[in-house]
Amino acid sequence: MPGRCYVRNGVWGWSLEDQRKALAQAGADLSREFCDELSASRAKMPARVQPMWLTERANLLKPTRRARGETIHVATMLVLGINEADLIGCLALAAAWRDTVRAADSGVTVAPGAGPVEIGAAVADWTRAKRDAQTKPGRRAGNRAAADAARARTLAKLPAARGPWRDTSRYTAVQVAALCGLSVKTLYTELGRRPMKRKGKASGKR
Repeated sequence: MPGRCYVRNGVWGWSLEDQRKALAQAGADLSREFCDELSASRAKMPARVQPMWLTERANLLKPTRRARGETIHVATMLVLGINEADLIGCLALAAAWRDTVRAADSGVTVAPGAGPVEIGAAVADWTRAKRDAQTKPGRRAGNRAAADAARARTLAKLPAARGPWRDTSRYTAVQVAALCGLSVKTLYTELGRRPMKRKGKASGKR
C-alpha cells in the first residue's frame, strides 16, 4: 500500500513493535517510515508529550521533495495526535498537502477536503483508542488470570485420569476424557501416548 508510515513511542498501550506489526498487517510500506523515539522519561508519560519533541512528525506532515497526495499510515490515531486538538491540527496539515490519513487499527480514513463529519469520526476514534489502550493492561492481566485458573483446573483432574489412561484394555481415549472431564487432546498433551494394548496369548493347536 503506497504512502508513508509514522510511529513513535510514548503512546498509550502501543509499543513501537506493536505499531509496526499493525501497519504491516494492514499492508503499509514500512520502508518509508518516520519514527520519533522519545527518551524513556518522556515516553512513559504520554499525557505530557509536547509537539516540539516530535521532529519526525513535523517532517512527515510538511514533506519536502516528496510527492503530495499520498497516504499517511499510523497504527492508531493516538500515534498521530497527542491530544484531540493536536490531532485536528495534524489532519489539517495533512490536508494542506493533499495527503490522506489512515489508522490501521480501525480503518478510519481522513482524506483531503474532509468535512466536520469525517474529522469528528477521527477525533472519536482517537478517544476510543485511548480508552481501549488505557484498559489494555487490565484486560491482559485478566486473560492471564483466566488462563492460570484453567490450567489449575486441568492439573487437578489429571491424577484421576492417569490410571484409566494407562488401562487401554478397559477404556478408550474418549471414555477417559468423559470420565475425567478433559478433552482427548488435553489428555494426549499432558499424559502422552497411551500404552500399546496387550495382545492375548494365542491358543495352541490340537
